Amino acid sequence: TKSNPIFSLNITAVSLFCVNYQKLDQLKSEVSSSPKLIITGLALGGSIASLFTLLLLDGFDSRKKKPLCITFGSPLVGDKGLKKSISHSSSWNSCFLHVVSCNDPLPRKFITDHTSSYVPFGTFLVCYDTYSTCFENPDSVLAVLETSIQDRSQVFGSIEYGTIVERLHRKAICKDTA
Repeated sequence: TKSNPIFSLNITAVSLFCVNYQKLDQLKSEVSSSPKLIITGLALGGSIASLFTLLLLDGFDSRKKKPLCITFGSPLVGDKGLKKSISHSSSWNSCFLHVVSCNDPLPRKFITDHTSSYVPFGTFLVCYDTYSTCFENPDSVLAVLETSIQDRSQVFGSIEYGTIVERLHRKAICKDTA
């Protein structure tokens, strides 16, 4: 239906979310009064962070500041139906920033070709060794993810996202608005 679109989710992410649901539900009640909330996650933890943020947004008081979810090297979690559901609430898409290293194979793990059933949502910050670039268009994100690693056999290793964040901070002009 229009009010409850049908969508599919990454089974690995959903399984991990379900295993941790009791803790996440408790955390949801604890953070409901927080004036500012940033949810983060690395790799599959980023998928859980995205699902948790969606859970928070679903019952969110529009008078409060929306949470911000920042993922690092997270695989895509849902299909076109999920993207459509998120798009129905115009401000939800802006609650997600996905940071991806061009050297990290995990964000591409479930993308087999351009007709992948997984579709990106939110903003993607793709980081290369000397520069970074942002994308919001799902087709552009998929194209970048598909082409940024030429060697599909690249092994999973430790990507230093802390170093990437430090590099971004040094290049950015930061302004404290508090």
